[in-house]
Amino acid sequence: MASAGLRINVPHISEAHALVSLRGAQLRLLALRGRLSVYGKPVTDVPLRAGLRVVLGGRTALEVEHVSVPEIVLALEGAGLTRPLLGGVLSLALGPPLEVRAGFAPDADLVLWVDGERVWAREPVRAADAMQWQNAPGDRCLVAGDVLTVGGHELRIAAVPLGHSALSETAGGDGAMEPVELTLHYDTVHVVVGGERIVLDGIPARLVTELAIIGQPVAWEGVAQEIWGRGEPLPRLREKWDSALARLRKKLKEGKLRRELVRSNHGGQVELVLLVGDSVRGESL
Repeated sequence: MASAGLRINVPHISEAHALVSLRGAQLRLLALRGRLSVYGKPVTDVPLRAGLRVVLGGRTALEVEHVSVPEIVLALEGAGLTRPLLGGVLSLALGPPLEVRAGFAPDADLVLWVDGERVWAREPVRAADAMQWQNAPGDRCLVAGDVLTVGGHELRIAAVPLGHSALSETAGGDGAMEPVELTLHYDTVHVVVGGERIVLDGIPARLVTELAIIGQPVAWEGVAQEIWGRGEPLPRLREKWDSALARLRKKLKEGKLRRELVRSNHGGQVELVLLVGDSVRGESL
């Protein structure tokens, strides 16, 4: 399209082939109407880093020369929140407790999405038997400094420094950048990187396996309940979760693996972060 930031005038590139989007602290390339591949493997979403080679439409190769993230980004502040970054779509359940989830959730009490330097907020229209999101009136447009009061919660749109180091920390932290190969056996996970193998076992292995099966960011409570059961009180569940996550990260550090292989954000979401060239296999998938 004429409005595209980068136009490639060849017949196999779609009019809206792909989109570069800031998601959290990373710039990512998202497939829209066209195909993307990296190292011959089809992808729909790939984090951008210098030296990455992406093929569009099976024929046209692009190489990333430099990645620059903004110094200031928008975040959400409020009681019970640890300042989640606003990028893409966030769904809020007003609780108690107040819960923030990435993406659109039909059962949410409030949805926020970003349009440039503005944030839009929408509440569902509550009918007798369901909540309706389409054509919901009264969308609110917010900018940094604005305060939104909903369901007894006071939420503030804040401009916070992201820092130039955020992307590199998310992409690799202080661990290895070589491709990681994970083999899942549920109670054990074999991790091979740079010809070296480490073995995770017990709860850390089950944690990695659950995240690999889910394959997207998820609330920590959901993963913890799969591991320890749904009968545990939330405070006790959180203690077990924090202990298991600390053990896992210690094991990753000892094996000189990248710190952000398992990443948790300020909104209570956790995910297994796989980069280009990483692979996962095993009977659990």
